[in-house]
Amino acid sequence: MQGILQCIVLLVYPILAAVQLIRNHKLLRSLSFVERFSNWYIDINIKNRGKRVVLFYPSFLVKSWFFVLITVFVGDNSGLQFVFFINLNVATVVFYGWMTPHTTKERKWLEYFNDVMIMLLTYSMICMTSFLVDRRQGERPIKGRKLSLTGAGIVGVGSDELDMKFNMGYIFMALFGILVIGNFTYITNFITIRFIRKRKLARLKQNFIDNEKTRVRNPT
Repeated sequence: MQGILQCIVLLVYPILAAVQLIRNHKLLRSLSFVERFSNWYIDINIKNRGKRVVLFYPSFLVKSWFFVLITVFVGDNSGLQFVFFINLNVATVVFYGWMTPHTTKERKWLEYFNDVMIMLLTYSMICMTSFLVDRRQGERPIKGRKLSLTGAGIVGVGSDELDMKFNMGYIFMALFGILVIGNFTYITNFITIRFIRKRKLARLKQNFIDNEKTRVRNPT
């Protein structure tokens, strides 16, 4: 029961976020709203893109939920899972290109980079299943053993196929490592720039206060 309630909350949360942002679109720049909900539309160009851009964060949550639901409801049919994964990722790229919520070149490239890397990871996982068949003919599984889409349970499989599937594991890990490094680099750079900017603003504010105090003490 607790798990069902958690799923309901996580499914309803993006809807509530979208409704809140659309209803208060004119208040997105107000200080009180920014302090409470700025994480929902940070780095989003809310000035020139209209109301649709505020749906980027809720749509991102919905997409993540679809990725989870595909594996849950499709079951053991990995072929159908890959079809849904690929089409969902393509739809995400099209949706992002239509919405264009970000104005900075770095953030745009990060989003496209993530989508491309997810697509490559999906293709590499396909190569580790029985979609990659043996080139040798006339080999059959032993009676009582099922043909597994993961490659396990296939008897008489050629060494070329096994080597390919084995090497695809390394390719998958390399692609995943590139994905992690790319996002970590962007996050580190983003945090560093914000920290430097806050320090500069704090220094300018303190200088302004000091100048005002000096002007009050020594009026000309």
